Amino acid sequence: MRRFLFFWLVVGCAPEAPPKAAPRESQSYEQAIRTICDVDQHAGADPDDVLDVSAKREEYLLEHVKNSDGIYFLTLFRVNGPKEQAAMLDKEVASTKISACPLLAALRQESDPVPTPDG
Repeated sequence: MRRFLFFWLVVGCAPEAPPKAAPRESQSYEQAIRTICDVDQHAGADPDDVLDVSAKREEYLLEHVKNSDGIYFLTLFRVNGPKEQAAMLDKEVASTKISACPLLAALRQESDPVPTPDG
């Protein structure tokens, strides 16, 4: 019994291992936002099928956004509609100084479609 208590006393009082360094990101935040911006060029969706576009965008982004902050942004981004997504993406594009963002233009068009003469 004493040996058992001594063992737990020694193990319990042993110094903790030094904290491990945070893992290095394989993708910068700017690269993550650029990946989001260019999703339609790489996702392989049929532009005439709204549901296919949405599904392929999500599938591609979940697979290719690797930066932890980018994943967090994507998590918040995905639960909003096109108008809110455009506003969120516009802010990130400006902060990362990305010059062109095709998805931002597409989201703006989706949130404010041009009226047709039929209706």
